[in-house]
Amino acid sequence: MTGPIQPNILDREQDKFVESPTRANKTAVEILLGNVTELANAIGSQVTGGSSGSLESRNASEIVSALKCVYSISANSIAIAKNNVSFNEASVFGVAVTAANTNEEVNIQTYGVLRDTSFTWSANTQLYVDTNGSLTDVAPTTGFRTLVATAQGVGQIFINVQEPITL
Repeated sequence: MTGPIQPNILDREQDKFVESPTRANKTAVEILLGNVTELANAIGSQVTGGSSGSLESRNASEIVSALKCVYSISANSIAIAKNNVSFNEASVFGVAVTAANTNEEVNIQTYGVLRDTSFTWSANTQLYVDTNGSLTDVAPTTGFRTLVATAQGVGQIFINVQEPITL
């Protein structure tokens, strides 16, 4: 097959590897992904320098601050997770990476690396959800224990939410 690379980045994968002069002076990543901003807009998410992983958007059912753990209350809505109320509220969906007022959209990191200058935990520190939705390195002894992430050193965590354990 010959011809130029398709301008629409969501066209067939095989079209992205066609021999063509339009590939000149481009890196392999640019050839594979095309314009990263265009890619992000095409899939409906934002590309941010602070994270790499799964980013989801939901409506906030209450005021949500950035870096709070959240849980799903429906397919489109989230609320702040808590480890002392119910299994459902301790079932963390992810960590909010943006703040939102009630009924506003909030972006949530559900898996992968998340970077923030406020993270001061040493490498390999396990992080849990606490009673107000914050990340803590203190494992709860009552209610529910939900492992949310592991610190990778100052400024970075790796989100890999586990199922809550009833205490």
